[in-house]
Amino acid sequence: MKKTNLLLLFTLFSGLLVPTLPGASAQEKESTSLLPSVEVFESKIAEVKAATNLEEQARSSLVELYRRALTNLGKLRSYQAGAATFAQTIKTAPTDTKKLLKALKKKEKLPPEPPLKISANTSLLELEQQMQKGKADLAAVEAKLSDLNARLENQANRPSATRERLIAAKRQQQTAIAGLNAAIPEGELAALTKARNWADKTQAVALSAEIKMLDQELLSYQMRVQLLEAKKGMAEYNVGLVEARVRLLEDLLSKRRLAEAEQAKQEADAVKEEFKEKHPLIRELAVQNAVLGEELTTRAIDLDRISALDEKARKDAKRVGDELS
Repeated sequence: MKKTNLLLLFTLFSGLLVPTLPGASAQEKESTSLLPSVEVFESKIAEVKAATNLEEQARSSLVELYRRALTNLGKLRSYQAGAATFAQTIKTAPTDTKKLLKALKKKEKLPPEPPLKISANTSLLELEQQMQKGKADLAAVEAKLSDLNARLENQANRPSATRERLIAAKRQQQTAIAGLNAAIPEGELAALTKARNWADKTQAVALSAEIKMLDQELLSYQMRVQLLEAKKGMAEYNVGLVEARVRLLEDLLSKRRLAEAEQAKQEADAVKEEFKEKHPLIRELAVQNAVLGEELTTRAIDLDRISALDEKARKDAKRVGDELS
């Protein structure tokens, strides 16, 4: 192998030859120029497709190799972005976890009864609107808790899967190095040799970046899990808080409906009594009014029963969903 190739390989596998990302060192930015850009490979593909002096097999091989190089560059950017994210997590997760746990501990010291902006003047309609908002809030915090549970469950097997992928990536890296060391087939087009060389080099760089990302994933694993668990604790607290608020609203609504229905019934009975000696038409209207008052009471009781069934169905659906997850 030529000395220039040996130098390039050393640069590749020492982790310097990567696309420039925000926060990259000056050395990393300088090494980026050692690889052609995405635009260069796209231009090469267009040139090959437009060329009239190439055999179809050579044209197809060149396009495939340039596309391989493009795919490798895309993977490289993705892997380095992932590595940067994991590295940032190592820096910030412990502090974020500590803040969350401190905030949760402070919240847990608050009075158990959730505050409600309700007075004697709050109308039945306003109570129902608050109930609808409470149920929407409850669905949102439950969805967040469910997502955190799923993410924690997904993390359970990540270390073993990551280690397996590390082993496979290192084997592929050795294969890529072997490809760079392979002898040039006799009589091969210079353009084809160069394209294969770039495909192998970009693959080697991408694998190097992936290995670095997987290392960072393993290093940050415990910190990420602890942060997720802290977020889960906060989400569980929020679910309990909103559930308590919804239960209070349900109780208030039930009492208010029954009170208003009873009041309407009493008023209707009073009117019926008052007009029992009046004109038959007036008496009939008073009787109908009393019947409506009784129906209001029945409807209020039915609404309470339906609300209880609805709450039970919601909890059952959530339980089944959690079990399926």
